[in-house]
Amino acid sequence: MKTRLFVAVISIIIIAGIFTYLLIPSPLTASGKIRFLTSTNGAYRSLIKQETWDKWSPQTFSITKRLNNSLELNVKNEQENVPVSILLIPMSSDSVTVSWNTVFPVTANPVTKIKQRSQATDVKHKMDDALNKFQQFVSYNENIYGTHIEERSTKDTFLVATRFTSHTYPSNELIYSNINKLKSYANSTGASQSGPPMLNVSTNDSSTFNCMVALPINKIVAGKGDVFFVRMVPGHFLTTEITGGPSTINNAHRTMDQYFKDFNRVSMAIPFEYLVTDRLKEPDTSKWVTRIYCPVY
Repeated sequence: MKTRLFVAVISIIIIAGIFTYLLIPSPLTASGKIRFLTSTNGAYRSLIKQETWDKWSPQTFSITKRLNNSLELNVKNEQENVPVSILLIPMSSDSVTVSWNTVFPVTANPVTKIKQRSQATDVKHKMDDALNKFQQFVSYNENIYGTHIEERSTKDTFLVATRFTSHTYPSNELIYSNINKLKSYANSTGASQSGPPMLNVSTNDSSTFNCMVALPINKIVAGKGDVFFVRMVPGHFLTTEITGGPSTINNAHRTMDQYFKDFNRVSMAIPFEYLVTDRLKEPDTSKWVTRIYCPVY
């Protein structure tokens, strides 16, 4: 009786081993994919940062190689590392599919196969969980660009403006002397200010800065001398609001340029800044509030 029981148990183990060997494919693979609603470049810049992976599960993911629109990483499973390849596939200017894949070594050992199957299940769970969190992360563009960028229009369509040049970046005193000139002119015509003053500064060689300031007003007026009237079309603008001084503002402009490139957007005119904070009255540059508007097709 005991012999029959022993033979039965051994037979079951052998049959289970055979079924395991036949049913678990070799080589064994694990894979998945997910769609991100952002640019390919934006998604890539997030995925290649080790500190971003560490947010989801510290010491689980380790980037080993960064390639063109792809990367390789190790996923820790118990005491072993499983290599995973990630590929970014552009779907449109604002959509990318992130595909991942891992292949386990070919083996004829049923015990090893069972271990690999367990590893594959564990890796898939960890990768899918991490990429789902990435998907939520990149859905907020401030996580990629460091500032919230949105597309909107503007209600300020009537402007009085003036241009001037400077051999250095224009001082606040120079900027506001021209803004005050616009305010005086608007008052003389019976117009009232309807929004914060606007500023654009550009240069080609850092020796001459071409400047324009504008003042939103509530009605159409005639220009006079170096003050002219502008009727701005209420089109589409990419815009962001930041708090900080010249360095922060310059970084924001570079970020907007990167956003244009990432999404293949085209600027239709010069960008401008809304000077929300009166910079003459607030000497602490860390408190300056500035809105950047970039006209866009």
